[in-house]
Amino acid sequence: MRNELSSLKRGDIIFYRLPAWLLPTHPEREWRGKVRFVVCAQIGLSGCLVEIQDAGYQGCLEWVSADAITRVEPFKAAESGGER
Repeated sequence: MRNELSSLKRGDIIFYRLPAWLLPTHPEREWRGKVRFVVCAQIGLSGCLVEIQDAGYQGCLEWVSADAITRVEPFKAAESGGER
């Protein structure tokens, strides 16, 4: 997913899984987050800061590495009234 990281934009919705080192209770669970900020680096930290969209976690911020992203829903400006 690292190649697609550069095409992410603020407002896109990403689906991701928690990394194994966090010892998730349900490792197969896919989380949803709205992209707030993207970092693309040649070496080191690459990923994005997301606002979690799942029930019970709305509004929480989380760093998601590029490798954890499973799919992307592009931001649709027309549906949101043009706000970003």
